Amino acid sequence: WILSPRELEEIYSLNPSFTEEEIASIRIFFGNFMLTITKNLKLRQQVVASAMTFFHRFFARNSFRDVDPFLMSATCVYLGSKTEECGPVSVKSVINWTKHIVARDYRDSLLRKSSLFPYEIAHLVECEFFLLEELGCYLVVFHPYRSLIQYASDLKQSETVVQHAWTILNDSYRTDLMLRYPPYLIALAALYMACVVKEPRLAEGIQQWFSEISVDISQIVAISRRILALYRVWSAFESRPKAENAQLLCKVLQLRSTNQGQQAATSRPATSATAGASSAASASSSAATLAAAAEGVAAAAAAAAAAAAKFGHGSAMPPPAAGGVPGTGAGAGRDGTGFPAAGGVLRGLARPPHPQHGDY
Repeated sequence: WILSPRELEEIYSLNPSFTEEEIASIRIFFGNFMLTITKNLKLRQQVVASAMTFFHRFFARNSFRDVDPFLMSATCVYLGSKTEECGPVSVKSVINWTKHIVARDYRDSLLRKSSLFPYEIAHLVECEFFLLEELGCYLVVFHPYRSLIQYASDLKQSETVVQHAWTILNDSYRTDLMLRYPPYLIALAALYMACVVKEPRLAEGIQQWFSEISVDISQIVAISRRILALYRVWSAFESRPKAENAQLLCKVLQLRSTNQGQQAATSRPATSATAGASSAASASSSAATLAAAAEGVAAAAAAAAAAAAKFGHGSAMPPPAAGGVPGTGAGAGRDGTGFPAAGGVLRGLARPPHPQHGDY
């Protein structure tokens, strides 16, 4: 499910009222919201990773005003619990826990005191069918965790480095990286960033290893920069006053209210979702580029680690044994609010034909 550069640009054209930083903040908020639901349901990390992936896939083709992100978050968690086969999770328990979390964590800054989370089982089931339609019933998600364990084993990395890389991977699901790059590249970027922070003396050796296995180092640098940008936005989001973050989610609700009763007029061309491959630089030039970026990565990632310690980002769970899956990870954000009006779950959303993706 790798989108082309043109399709990625359409994500922002679907939401013209939001800046890129605001969209990143919305992703962070609802990523934390889904994580809180899965933790209360006692589901493992791979479930929330799949749920966040479904969330990003859906809103890559739909505006935030089309379907309530709160309802879609709960739906993605429910669908993720089924695709990851983590045992029976009833739709009623998902609805009840979501209502409880909304009432518990956002009661102080409610926008609609009459109804905290007005949805019931029928709404979530309806939303699930629509989510499946938008995904083309393609529910396979390849996560970077297995690649990380394999690469760390090949390089004989310490548990400290692997744990830090694991935390970075958990946090990366609050971005659209999984729509831009294959999982193995995200795993390599996380491992490189962890080495720069925890074992700087090993970073040069990893650069040489990248050249030996013919990895496009420019892509590793691009992924690292996006992850660092995530930490900057996340830290700013958590440090802002609660009322300011609430205004951002109010903006989502106001757009949805404006859209109520109207047919969405957005028409998106059916393009083949193939990854736009960037031209690779020469090995020596790429290594120099990566080395030049390493100093900035170290400084920014150290600041990110400090932010993680302060705000509870990442995961404290150790990496699993081969073939295992991790436990639940990052702490949920507590800022911001925004609550939907009852009724009109899938209000007049245009349903464009699904392109046949060549590479998922």
